[in-house]
Amino acid sequence: MVRWHESADGGAPDDLGWCAGGGTDRAHGDAGHLGRGRMMAYLRDTDHPACRGSVLILALWVVFFLASLALATGTHVGSLLRTAERMQARVHARALAAAGAAQAAAVIMGQTTNAWDGVAKQSWNRQERFFKQVELPDGRFFSVVFPGHTERPAEKRFYGVCGEEARINLNLASTNLLMTLFVKVGELGVEDAQRQVAALLTLRGDAPDESLTGGGGSGYSPSIEKQQDSAGAPLRDVEALRRVMDDASYARIRPYVTVHGRGTININASEAVVLQVLGESVASLDASTDAERAVAGLVEKIVRYRDGGKAFEKAEYALIRMALQPLTADEERVLAAMTGQNVNVRKMLDVSSSAFGGTATLDDPESDGGGPVLQVDFVWDVEQRTFVMWRER
Repeated sequence: MVRWHESADGGAPDDLGWCAGGGTDRAHGDAGHLGRGRMMAYLRDTDHPACRGSVLILALWVVFFLASLALATGTHVGSLLRTAERMQARVHARALAAAGAAQAAAVIMGQTTNAWDGVAKQSWNRQERFFKQVELPDGRFFSVVFPGHTERPAEKRFYGVCGEEARINLNLASTNLLMTLFVKVGELGVEDAQRQVAALLTLRGDAPDESLTGGGGSGYSPSIEKQQDSAGAPLRDVEALRRVMDDASYARIRPYVTVHGRGTININASEAVVLQVLGESVASLDASTDAERAVAGLVEKIVRYRDGGKAFEKAEYALIRMALQPLTADEERVLAAMTGQNVNVRKMLDVSSSAFGGTATLDDPESDGGGPVLQVDFVWDVEQRTFVMWRER
């Protein structure tokens, strides 16, 4: 057994010590052993440096743990709060951008009594008072823009909306118009163009022309032109072209096509490329016409007329012919075909649009950089009185 030894006087021991067995060891007891009272007092003494160090270390570990927990919790909560704020801001921005697009639609509907639209600065669809930095009820501003013509790199965009009839309608284009587009703009060979036009006609619900499937003719001959509209299910997006052609051809054709509108070509708004494709597609029906030269000359005169700040107010052959004088005999024949003077070609030129597209941008001065916080691409159909395309980005 182990016993504690007291000092000689029975009081508090002088040092800590023990002895084994049942006897006593006075040599150690008086000189260096502590008694039970002194030992317990020693252990209870919280002012001892060893005890203070242990408590301090424990306290530091507790503080470190709590701080880490608070940091982790705070980071998580802060992230959730920021996410919630962004979501709230985006919902608000979406509503305001929608209001801007709706206001643009109201302007479109209010101006449809105008006989024409185009890219000329005096066109109602380019009036900046309707589309540039228009104030919303909450004090922020929206603008509506559309891309400028590709042949004018300096004019990357305009304020306003652009008629969808500035492009070729994939749902309503004739076989010959599609062939001309795929060969001239898509840079496809005739055989590849035949296959891809046939695939597109099938995709939109039309029976492919016989010449495109080996039934006769070259597929690019004027004799196979039927000039009939699509009777099948309409394509909903120009992305459908990706299903029939490679990315390179799609990228070349994409700026000049649409799936909206009535299918005619607005002479006031179309790019020179579109007018040239249309001209060559109808000029090829007349063997007596030097199509390429005649179309190039006619399109050059149309563009020069528009660049002079003028616009065609009626899509009538006689009026357009008079405005563009002098014209060669071949140029007159091409213009006659484009305006429906030929029996076997329907009228393709127009001066107004039935659907208008643009990009509504919500501008917030308080946002980072002060730029647009939300953009909405839209197309408003005048006849259907609704948005037929809406894409946020």
